[in-house]
Formats: sequence, structure tokens, C-alpha cells
Amino acid sequence: MCIVNILIKQFKKIKNYFQKHLWSKYLLVIIFFGISILVIGQFYLKNKYFQYLRDKTYEAESYIMEAINVNVSTISRELIHIGSDIAVKPDLYYLVNAYMDEGGKTSANKRRLEEMLYELSGSYQWISGMSIASDDGLVHMYDRNKKKEGIWKDNSDILANLNRSVKRAVQNKEIPLYRWSVNPNKHPEWNNIDLFHIVFPLKGDAALSKVEYSLILTVELDWLRNALGIIYGSDEQISIGYITDKEGIIIYHENEALVGTTRENYLLENDIKNIKSSMMFFDWEINIAIDENKLLEKVNAIYWNGIALYAILILALFIILLYIISHSVIRPISKVLHSIKIVKTGNLQEKIDIKGKNEIWQMAEEFNQMTDVLHRTERQVEEQHRGRLMALKKKRLAESEALESQINAHFIFNTLGVINYEAIESGNHIISEQIKKLSNILRYTLNQKNQKVFLYQEIAWLEQYLYLQKMRWGDMFDYNINYPIELGEYPCCKLMFQPFVENSITHGLIGRESGGWIHIDIIKINNETLQISIKDNGCGMEESKISKVKYLSNNAKSGENIGIANVLSRLKLYYGEQVDLEIESEIDVGTNIILRLPISGMRSAEFDDINTN
Repeated sequence: MCIVNILIKQFKKIKNYFQKHLWSKYLLVIIFFGISILVIGQFYLKNKYFQYLRDKTYEAESYIMEAINVNVSTISRELIHIGSDIAVKPDLYYLVNAYMDEGGKTSANKRRLEEMLYELSGSYQWISGMSIASDDGLVHMYDRNKKKEGIWKDNSDILANLNRSVKRAVQNKEIPLYRWSVNPNKHPEWNNIDLFHIVFPLKGDAALSKVEYSLILTVELDWLRNALGIIYGSDEQISIGYITDKEGIIIYHENEALVGTTRENYLLENDIKNIKSSMMFFDWEINIAIDENKLLEKVNAIYWNGIALYAILILALFIILLYIISHSVIRPISKVLHSIKIVKTGNLQEKIDIKGKNEIWQMAEEFNQMTDVLHRTERQVEEQHRGRLMALKKKRLAESEALESQINAHFIFNTLGVINYEAIESGNHIISEQIKKLSNILRYTLNQKNQKVFLYQEIAWLEQYLYLQKMRWGDMFDYNINYPIELGEYPCCKLMFQPFVENSITHGLIGRESGGWIHIDIIKINNETLQISIKDNGCGMEESKISKVKYLSNNAKSGENIGIANVLSRLKLYYGEQVDLEIESEIDVGTNIILRLPISGMRSAEFDDINTN
């Protein structure tokens, strides 16, 4: 009950304050409308941004699907060529026929056949095994991952059906002659190995009419997993790649529980969209499932973060305006009111100390002049009664005018115009997706509060910087950045990569049309040193140029290499004199900038404000 009474008293004080101060009502109205406009604007932009992001996602995934299809088709073509080349080898054809003619009893032919299959299967990294099949099932096989009985354990009937299927294709002169199967899709003794099988008629140099046996290449699906891997960009997978057959049955998915189910049920149960593309060589389809709900969740998160940010900015603006109005408006008015009260007691000697030239101080100056007039009038009133009455009327008239001029409409509306302008200006800092990466770079660069960051933050900035440079220069160069995840929390100086990377582009790679690259590798040496390598295949430098760069990097005051000199100065400030810069370069080969930073020498106190910031 005591707390309730305190809250009621505070509410009454606030209410009384707002009743006595007209400016506070207008300020609240402006803030209310400002927040309303921002919320509505953010909601509109959120929907527009979601539509834009969804369209760009579909566009990007379509390009990715084309790239995947090219990669998969290339590997599929190579597998088919390998199988076709092996199937027409006369040595294998005659050895299999000899082995079968003798009933598989001669150990010499069996050993020769096993050695030949072993030798032939080693010609491609994804081939898990190679088998010979007849209408009765397995003739002989080589299984690279075999422990005991191999791939076709308990699956001889599948082999027989595959052999008959290939023979029918030969008899009917179907194109293509090869067949494929996903059964069995798992190695019986290695459950983590996904498999599929390509079946070729074993022809040798004989006529197709004499085909009795078939060659089966058993291929691991790791190559397919690698090809689909470029779809996955983050832990929150918005897009997932998978493979279906022409009937829409899922034959490969990262979630193995979905293999064998239909694409239609998968999409309906998960409420996701799908784009697809037919593969060459096999009657399969590459699918990319896109979860628009997750995409919307990301956009909503950005939306609410934006609302929270605007709320904080508006609150800060309110406090700043309250402070400004309190010092520039309320205090001068309070002084005027205080002087008026003194004058009301009969003390016409009271004067207001003028400290400005705005409307309020002009009013105060008028008040001072008024008191001077009243003071002179008071001395004259004793001489003549009518003069005293007239002076009294002038005094009352002057006081009335003074009170009316306390709230100057021109001043109030000018002030409201400024506040409205500031509110509109705050709304124009919404991040536009079209320049998102550039905005991130500028925000990161111009933020003077945090000059010390973590390595993962610096890498994230560097990736965006290289992305924009890549957009600018097109095919002139590619880039990659490699670093152990555990080094991501390593404190480092802000923008310490940029001068080196910029030099690689502007001095090393400029002038190229294509084929350039920049490799950035970060490793930890003996838990004592962090080594950063920035390597390019640019034009390289002569020894004299390397010496000049090192000298200017340590002594430059302005001009060239000032960026590298500044970075080295900051690094030595944070890590001490153990910072080491090494330059390796060869003309027309490239340049490697190696920067070594001491881990144990890091001044942790310099970075204590990273977490707090």
C-alpha cells in the first residue's frame, strides 16, 4: 500500500508538471507521432525487405543449382566414361568368360580376376567397389571397404535383376545401354557410407549380341554431398539440397530418415517451397528446398531489433531535448517569473541578468526596461494623483503584455519544427539491403568507440571488403580466408588487414583481367605466435622495392605505405616490439606478406573494454 501511495504521488507530480508546462504536451505529441511513423515505416520496409530477400534467395539458389548441375554432370560423365572404358576391355571380358566356363574352380583365374578388379577400381577416388554379375547373381567382386562379405551381402537377387536389365537394353538397342540403382544404398558393414551403382554390359571386343555379364561400379555418394554442400551457408539452414528420382522419390538427403519418402509429402509436412532441375546422364532431379518461414523469422528479428534501436534513440533524443529545453527555456523563464514575484512585492529595483539574445532574453530585457519605467513612475505618482493612476494602469498593462509574451508562439513553432525535423532525420538511417555490405563496412570503420575487436569480427569485415572489391573488379581475382574457429575470440586491432589486402589488389593484381587470387591464412604457432599470411599471385616486387616498403612502413609520415605504417604502429602499441613483418616476393609469381603477433605478449588490459562495449 505504501508503494502504491508513492506511485500515486509521483503520478500527480508529473501530471501537475505537464499541466503547468505547455511545451511538454507538444513534445509528447511529437514523440508519439514520431514513434508511430517509425513503427509504420519499419513495418512497411520489413515487408518490402522480406519480398526482396525472398526474390534474391530464389535467384541465388537458381544460380547455385546451375553450378551444382554442372559439377554433378561433370563427375557423372567421368564415372560413365570410366565404366564404359572398363566394360570394353578385352582382357577383363575373356578372363570373366574363362572364369565362368570353368565354373569358378580355378584359383589362378579367380586371383587374376580379383587383381584386375582391384587395379581397375583404383582409377577413381569415389569408386567403392567393382563387381561382375550374371543372371544368377554375383560372379566376383572387389570391395575397397570390405571387412567380411562386402557390398552385395544378401543382395545377389538385385545383381541378377540388374544384369537382366542391361541385357534387355542391349537386345532392344536402347540408349543409353548403362543402368543405375540406389539399392542397396548403404554398405552392409559401414553404415556411414552412402552408395549407388552404375551397371554396364561387359562387352570387351565382342559383339553386343554376345553380352552375358555386366560390370557394376559401386560409387560412394560423398561427391554428391560435396556438390550439394555449397547450398548450406549457416547453422540456420534456409536452403537444403537433396536428390529425387523422376517419380519424386527422395534418394539422397542429409536427413537420412527422409530417403525413400516422396518430395510432395516432405514439402507439405515442412511447409517449404522447392525449386528443381533435371540432371544429365541419370533420371534424377536436383532439388533445393527453401524455408521461407525461417527467412521471415530473420527479417522479423531485424525488424524488432530496429524497433528497439529506434526506441532507444528516441528516448535518448527525448532526454537530450529535455536537457536543452530545461537549460535554454525553463531556467530563463523561471528567472523571469522569480523577478516578477519580487517586483510584485514592490521592489522595483529588481533586474534580470541578461545572458542571451533569443526571444526569452528579449522578453527579460523588456521586463528590465519595464521595471525602470515603473520605478520612475512610482516617484512621479506622489506629485500627481492622476499620474499615479495612469502609471498604475501602464504597469498593469505592461504586466499583462509581459505575461502574454512569456509564451511566444513564433519561438514555440520554430522549436517544434526543429524537433520534427530531427525525428524525420533519425528515420533515414534504416539500413538498405542494396548497400548492406558497404553500410556494414562504414559503420564498422567509423565507429570510434571500439578500436579493439575480436578476430572473427575483423575477418567478417574483411570478407565484406573483399566482396565489394570483387564486385568492383569482376573476374580479376578470387579470394579465400582460412583460420581455425578457436582463434575467432582472439583480440586484435581494428582494420589491421585492410592496408595489406588493398596493396595486394592495387599494386599486385591491378591490370589483370582474370586468374588472380588472394589467400589469407591464419595459424597459431607453438601457442606463442599468431601468424597471418596474405598471399597473392600478382606482379611481385624486386628486392629493392621490398627494402623500400619495409623502410617506409617503419618511417612513413605521409604518402605511400602510410596505411601499413599506421597499422604496424598500432600493433606495436598493443602487442609490444615483438610484432614482426616479413615480405616474400618474386617477380611475376606473387607476394606473401607474413605478419607475426605474440599471443603471450598481448596486453589484455588494452582489450578489457571489448566485452563491455
